[in-house]
Formats: sequence, C-alpha cells, structure tokens
Amino acid sequence: MPLILAIEPDRRQAAKITTLARTQLEIDIVIADSTELALEAIARRVPDLILTSLLLSRKDEALLTDRLRELDAAGTRVPTLVVPVLGAPARRSR
Repeated sequence: MPLILAIEPDRRQAAKITTLARTQLEIDIVIADSTELALEAIARRVPDLILTSLLLSRKDEALLTDRLRELDAAGTRVPTLVVPVLGAPARRSR
C-alpha cells in the first residue's frame, strides 16, 4: 500500500490530512510533527509522497532534501508537496 509522510506540526491540520488520506485515498499515512521525526520515519520506510507544512523552515527543507539525496534513486523519486491550510467546510445559509 502506498505511504504518505506528512510533516505537520498543527494538530488540526494533521487530523484533516489523516482523514483525507484514510477515507478518500485509502492509503497509509504517517504524520510527523517535526522534521526530526520525519527523518526517523524515512529511515524505516521511504514514502511514496511527502507533504510539508507552509511553515517548514529552510533549514528543515534542507535537512529533508539532503536525506532524500542520500537515498539515491529511491529518495530522488519521492515527490514533495506543500499543503495549504485546509479549512472547515463552509456552512450553508438558509
């Protein structure tokens, strides 16, 4: 089963991403609230996709990029996407 690794420190945003992944996409997902935890997850299994927060620092981006490069072909094929803030569904007015 494909694996998504999401680096998301915001618990509400992480919950929304998890719900989407498990209900709409039916795939495995690992949520890491820090880059360090994400790097530990990558050491266990290379994900098929990495989602990052808009707030990820340049330093953390560089750490992630360096780690993926160390994995050679397996790491260079992993797409990385920045996830915008997911809002709550709009309420319908009557």
